[in-house]
Amino acid sequence: MGSTYIEEAQKYPDSELKILYLKDLRILKGNMSLSRDGYDTPAVARSISVLRNKYPLAYVAFEEELG
Repeated sequence: MGSTYIEEAQKYPDSELKILYLKDLRILKGNMSLSRDGYDTPAVARSISVLRNKYPLAYVAFEEELG
């Protein structure tokens, strides 16, 4: 499943920070998907909470994508 938010972030100049940012975005979206599918664990919930606070715009974009 592609993400327009992640695709936009991939256009940023290459750097170690970009790699870490994209990794965090993929983890956030993946954990949000797991949570919606009923595979919510304390670790998944904690991960979502930390990354939601770190990247609030990404969280909102993924909420819209995942419905």
